[in-house]
Amino acid sequence: MTRSIGRRTVLASIPATVGLAGVAGLSPAGAEGAAGAEGAAGHAWPVDFTPIPVPDVPLRRGVLELPDARLVWSDTGGDGPVVVLLHARSGSLNSWPYQQQGLRGEGRRVIAYSRRGHEGSTHTAVGYSTDDLIALLDHLAIDQAHLVGHAAGGVPALDAALARPARVRSLSIVCSTMGIKDPEFAASVAALRSPEFESMPSEFRELGPSYRSADPAGVREWLKIEERALNGEFFMQGFRSPMDWAAVEATAVPTLLVTTDADNYITPYLAGKVAKRMRRAEQHTIVGCGHCPTWERPLEFNRVISRFVARHR
Repeated sequence: MTRSIGRRTVLASIPATVGLAGVAGLSPAGAEGAAGAEGAAGHAWPVDFTPIPVPDVPLRRGVLELPDARLVWSDTGGDGPVVVLLHARSGSLNSWPYQQQGLRGEGRRVIAYSRRGHEGSTHTAVGYSTDDLIALLDHLAIDQAHLVGHAAGGVPALDAALARPARVRSLSIVCSTMGIKDPEFAASVAALRSPEFESMPSEFRELGPSYRSADPAGVREWLKIEERALNGEFFMQGFRSPMDWAAVEATAVPTLLVTTDADNYITPYLAGKVAKRMRRAEQHTIVGCGHCPTWERPLEFNRVISRFVARHR
């Protein structure tokens, strides 16, 4: 269920949403029980875990040459609203086939790129992530875009919305702690994982148990992308905004926080604490899913993003 959340509204609950059994393809157009701002009725379970083949999407690919780096990008083309996808730590521009097919099928132009340190792009830990993003928009002659930031990609997405709001039409942050600098919030996030968590297999950390058991072939395809996602040690570039509660409260761009019920990195409860501080925030929780709803539950994820983007054209 998706609902608008004012800054002073108490988030009483974060209901889960109906699974999309029987939906053909990756486009959200035919989905039953779609959740808009007013929410939708329906039962969270059973969830349809029928494996969905990874689509082969035709893309235009290119390279943005910067003074100190090169960034690789892909573009579905099209004349519709532009959606820019910012990948997770475990990802790259190749992490989004379901969204490239599904959102393009809804008339969106979908851009993905590898940030510095990720597959195909330069491993140079200098500069600001927002500056790179704006340079890419300029390179592709895009005035405004809808940003979708997954996990670590949610941090530069939020920073761009804060530092350059005129260039951001809407902001969707997916399963991300958003880099918020607050000791209490950081402690709550840290409490979700044991000290041994990072030594566990990546598919265990990132993908939910239901998906891992239901679609082993899909897990193998995800691992192929994850294994080549980084071209060196992971790093985060600098940010133009302080990323504290004051910055969160200043977020003026329409924002959607997408969470799941089996994420090891952030819970619906913690994301709700962030949403309550934002001026124009909504929250949607996907059930039966781990840290990667973009991959594990692409039908519902595409539907949620598509409807949010459509309301903020």
